[in-house]
Amino acid sequence: MLAFMLAFALGSAEAQPTCNLCNEPTRAWMEPQVISSSGGVLNYTLEAKFVESAFGGIMLRHRSYNGLLTGPTFRFKAGDTLNILLKNNLPVATDRSKKFNVTNLHTHGFHVSPKCDPDNLTGPWNWCSDNVLITIEPQTEVQFKFELPEDHPPGTHWYHPHHHGATAVQVTSGMSGALLLEGNVDVMLRERDISERLFVFQQIQYNRETREVSTCYDFGDCELLTDDFGSNVFDPTDPSNPLTFIVNTSINGVLKPLISLRPGQIERWRFIHAGIKGALNVTLVPAKRGQCNADYNLEKEALPLNEFAADGITMGRIAKRSLVPLFPGYRSDVLVQINEPGVYCLLDYESTPGTLNLFGKAEVRQVLAMVVVNSMRPVEMEMPTSDDFKPLAPYASLCGPETKINARQAVTFAKGWSPTGGPESFFNVNGVVFPHHVTPTTPRLKLKLNNTDEWTLMSGVDNHPFHIHQNPFEVCGIIDINTDQPPARFADGTPAFDGPIWRDTLIVPLWQRITMRTHYKEFTGAFVQHCHILTHEDLGMMQLIEIEP
Repeated sequence: MLAFMLAFALGSAEAQPTCNLCNEPTRAWMEPQVISSSGGVLNYTLEAKFVESAFGGIMLRHRSYNGLLTGPTFRFKAGDTLNILLKNNLPVATDRSKKFNVTNLHTHGFHVSPKCDPDNLTGPWNWCSDNVLITIEPQTEVQFKFELPEDHPPGTHWYHPHHHGATAVQVTSGMSGALLLEGNVDVMLRERDISERLFVFQQIQYNRETREVSTCYDFGDCELLTDDFGSNVFDPTDPSNPLTFIVNTSINGVLKPLISLRPGQIERWRFIHAGIKGALNVTLVPAKRGQCNADYNLEKEALPLNEFAADGITMGRIAKRSLVPLFPGYRSDVLVQINEPGVYCLLDYESTPGTLNLFGKAEVRQVLAMVVVNSMRPVEMEMPTSDDFKPLAPYASLCGPETKINARQAVTFAKGWSPTGGPESFFNVNGVVFPHHVTPTTPRLKLKLNNTDEWTLMSGVDNHPFHIHQNPFEVCGIIDINTDQPPARFADGTPAFDGPIWRDTLIVPLWQRITMRTHYKEFTGAFVQHCHILTHEDLGMMQLIEIEP
């Protein structure tokens, strides 16, 4: 029966140009390798190196962690210590592309120290925590030690390289993996026999002809992984250049995997957007005549994605969504239940210029995965309710009038153009381009430990995902500055803001003003906030911050 349903799903309809991967074959579902802590400690070695991997029916050359298209998943609990030895076995390069083989390590979503021991930027170090300002040169290694507080909330997080100037090319190569911090939410769901599935969404950009991973920055600074491992930089604006690029969204290193469920079965799906610059409009719809390229009324036809956590932070409620918008760096935990046997499509739904996406342009549909609900005996399972999640929300609200605000901060993402008339564009925060080298005297925004500040976020061009390290924030309001009305809507028509919510990454749309509040607790030291379109971050759209005692 399963084979019949899948053949029906892949039917003989002609390919539609507006639906990427619609007529591509499905592939087996795969989960990344799992490494779990034991006795409060997780010890592991990550090796950054070049490798060739099977991807979408071809062999692809790319940078990797441990030779994998998706890095291993780390599972642990609050109070644990993660000891990660990072070996940079990328080759030493001698020309302009040298910057692409230096690296470091960021734990996106962790509330941990941003320092090294000793606390400097040049080393040598006994160990480092979440310090993204250090440089790990090729053929060297650094010991990382992430000590999680005993009261760290559980959640879905991720890790990736974060060396300024090399982040995008390394992440688009697949250098990322999941950090799953277990706690009270996991206990509650397991007591109900709800299993889970991990979705690490990656956008691996490669050259159609050479089948090598590459990334192009907005002013034409592209890096290709050639036979000499990254020594060739070319200008894609050159009309004599025949190279073309392919970018599709994969899940755990697989294009269009197949998910099999029983009727009535409930699963927890952990979504991680580990791509570098493409928005995802994730929706689950029934296939029509075996195809995913039909017209849909999402409000009426999409199956509910029952979201209970955003950016790994339990919301204390369930939000039934016909579409879950994911921008780079976002995470979302949803509960899924399909009662009727059949074939279903997990889609990145198309958006139009009138809906909220990254660049204000139409984006085509892509099939992310196929879901087959077989005709076996249904499973009787009861969906948890908001009341089940309410006591599990980790943070009290800061958005009320009773919150004392110690200081106010403002962020504007912007882009300027070369004063010489060249093609270069300068990405900045508040008019300042992040420097290529940070020193102890580099200017920075200084904040006070234990303060609660109110931030205003704006964008002067395009839409940008704001991400700040170390401390999460609560979104208190979003206003369109031109109309003083509610903000833009997503592709399914839902508003971009439906009440205060805790996050660590948030889309900042053009011409909108976002108000958020955050509390700096426990850790001092220097870290960053930036646009999570990683090419923009690499080009300077990042700000240095330091929390002082």
